[in-house]
Amino acid sequence: MAIWYVKKVDKNALTKLFRPISITNVENKMIAQIPNERYVKRLAKKIYDRQNQYLVITRNLNKESFEKVFNVLDGRWLFKYMIPEILQFILEQGKADALKQEITFMINDNNQRNLKLLVEIAQKIKMLNVVTEDVCKFEGLEKYLLNEKGIAIRVTNNKRKALLKSSIIFNIDFTQEMFNKFYLPRKSAIININGKMFIKSKKFEGINCNYYKISLPSQFEEWFRISELLDYTDECILLESMIYYRNSYEDIRNGIKGATIKGLVGNNGIIKQEEILKVFT
Repeated sequence: MAIWYVKKVDKNALTKLFRPISITNVENKMIAQIPNERYVKRLAKKIYDRQNQYLVITRNLNKESFEKVFNVLDGRWLFKYMIPEILQFILEQGKADALKQEITFMINDNNQRNLKLLVEIAQKIKMLNVVTEDVCKFEGLEKYLLNEKGIAIRVTNNKRKALLKSSIIFNIDFTQEMFNKFYLPRKSAIININGKMFIKSKKFEGINCNYYKISLPSQFEEWFRISELLDYTDECILLESMIYYRNSYEDIRNGIKGATIKGLVGNNGIIKQEEILKVFT
């Protein structure tokens, strides 16, 4: 797998190089400089095995032009693995005690990475709820936590009661249609991992987070600054590009070490601390 970093540069500067696309190879990472989106097809000809190669697009380029041809990273894959840091950020901003919180994960995929994430979170809070369409998928997790860790969790698909006592809800893979069938607490922090979500409930007064902002670990920040990518690219996507090839949950989490959450993003921009505080008061 290879990562391409694509950024827009002055066309005149490239003309002097006698070629429309300038490419630099650094540690199996290609930095491609193109004048504009019209050169997407020309760039595609240089990438033969597109299935195993991924692009990071700077902010001044039209993402849709590239998505038709390439795998474009968007920070969503990393979002899930930053959940322990996001949880810590919300609790600190809300001045809340983790051991007093009931937290819910809305999740259907019981792959090993997801299960290990749930085990990590369950050990940090008062109560973990797992809301899923197929409760049988998570029976093994329930038994493991009780028998090995002495931790009781709740696995349910009850649409009326499942979420009502939760201060924080992590929507891992429920669609908007599925999500809006559940009764929501009046105040809670909802974190939508897979994409932007609109909440239909008119009684809901909590926060609805659809994205996040981070500070890069120092070992990665220096490389991106030298590569002149830091000023034009979302830090979440840059960090994702550095660890996307990792397979195990432990390896991914090790790659994240040193990254911190700078803020959460809602439908109207950065979520303010006073909005988070209201969740816990």
